[in-house]
Amino acid sequence: MATEQLREKKIIFHPDSGKVTLLKDRIFTDDQGTILAHRTNIAETLNRDQVDRLEFFGKYKPLIIQFWELMAAANPEPVNKIYKITKYTKNGGILGNLNGNGSTYVYADFASGELNNGDSITITGSDEAAYNSTWAIQKTHAGYGRFAIPLKFLSNPANRGSFTIN
Repeated sequence: MATEQLREKKIIFHPDSGKVTLLKDRIFTDDQGTILAHRTNIAETLNRDQVDRLEFFGKYKPLIIQFWELMAAANPEPVNKIYKITKYTKNGGILGNLNGNGSTYVYADFASGELNNGDSITITGSDEAAYNSTWAIQKTHAGYGRFAIPLKFLSNPANRGSFTIN
């Protein structure tokens, strides 16, 4: 007489669709334990509206319910991204003599198109208090990860702070 045994379970969450898939590997053995057959990746997939079939997932049921609750929750992403500033330097280029005050380059990781000339940003958390303010971007260099603000370069403090796009 053959006996069916569960060998392995894998659970896969699909955040894009909200589906959950359970993959099972099963073996069939004879009375002496010799493997007669092996079935892999037997799949069972559930949608959110199939809660009545959750018993099939056994001990994973609470985890699946929590996954569905998280998928239904509001998006926790902040409205404004926070960009960490990596360096301040003196702008020696065409903006170097803005109103006789020079200007400062702010370096950070941001993608091309996220900042444009004239955009408003707010810097906070810098040890150089004069940098902590709202600024209109004079010149962006997205490919180089820098932009110029209309303030004479003062220093490159240890705590450079961060900025958000207003």
